[in-house]
Amino acid sequence: MSQAASVAALSGQVWAMVQLQRLTGMRPHDLVTLRSRDIEIHGDLTFYRPGSHKTEHHDVDREIVLGPQSQAIVRQWLRPELGAYLFCPA
Repeated sequence: MSQAASVAALSGQVWAMVQLQRLTGMRPHDLVTLRSRDIEIHGDLTFYRPGSHKTEHHDVDREIVLGPQSQAIVRQWLRPELGAYLFCPA
């Protein structure tokens, strides 16, 4: 399936999730649990630190760097409620 056909078949939110996963390598669980409160901005750097992840029981921190393209996607879906999930494609 071509990219144009994919875009036409998906809702805007799902397409944003696909793009974000492609750019960052996020796991599907990271995408669906992404909340505003999990995003930290330090100058030009933006990080996503999931509240929970599959290796946390090994005392491993998970930090996903959001580059400029990822930041632009996330910015469109930020919500004023910090605990609300960014994506709700249902």
